[in-house]
Amino acid sequence: MVPVSVGKLRFGAFFFLAFVTACTTTNDFEGASVTYERSRAALEMPMRSIYSGYSDVGEYACNYAGTRIHYNGNTTLQLVNCLMEAPSGSRTLSITSSGGNVDFGIFAAQVVSAMALDVEVVGWCASSCANYILPAAKRVYVDQHSVVFVHGAPQPPDRGRLVEAISKSGLTKDSPGFDAVVDDNMERSELTYRLHNNFKAQFQVGDYYYNLADISSAPEPAAKAGTSKLVYVDPGWLRACMPDVEVVAEAPNARGLQELFPKYSLVSFSQVRGRENKCFV
Repeated sequence: MVPVSVGKLRFGAFFFLAFVTACTTTNDFEGASVTYERSRAALEMPMRSIYSGYSDVGEYACNYAGTRIHYNGNTTLQLVNCLMEAPSGSRTLSITSSGGNVDFGIFAAQVVSAMALDVEVVGWCASSCANYILPAAKRVYVDQHSVVFVHGAPQPPDRGRLVEAISKSGLTKDSPGFDAVVDDNMERSELTYRLHNNFKAQFQVGDYYYNLADISSAPEPAAKAGTSKLVYVDPGWLRACMPDVEVVAEAPNARGLQELFPKYSLVSFSQVRGRENKCFV
């Protein structure tokens, strides 16, 4: 894996999981030992945090090598900066990300789309990375030792649910400004919900890529003791859910992935949904 350096911040600032496997930017995949080591190194890469007092800014690394953009970090402002500062002629985004902010994730995805970038997942692409960066790519490359976590989508704003959540934070209905706090959170939730739905329509993402209710209620193989169960999306399902994206994929290496993610017991979409690969309602 090409070393990456820490980038600079230039301007300020669900829960059932599933993954997909994702790799090199040619149709010729590298050997298992190479892809395993690349993913391991990316997942263990030491980085340092900047402006760590801000919730939307965390550890990240950004570097450019030829036509490739290397990014390791959350889908926050750093990713947007990394993309917008990339040299002209950049063609591939190699990303390692645990996800993050929905708004910045969608902002970054629009840049990926405008630049017509291929996206290579190294290690993992989770949460907002999976929800938005991959569907906006020109091509997605998937090797046997990288995974993509998806866990659903922003839900319609629910005032009752927000009141309950805010109350648990220590505020009460008798607290000064309580209604204003609820109103502000309702407005933010509505904007995020609309932003997500607009993105889904723009990039023609399949309904079942975001809606995992059927998976969460489906019977699953027993998890290993001390692990959490996570579901990964088979290459066929990934193609079905993102029909406008060219997906080049290897079959997942179950044993290697289990070693890379020892805290989880893995099961595939096909095991709980079948192999019809029908992602649209």
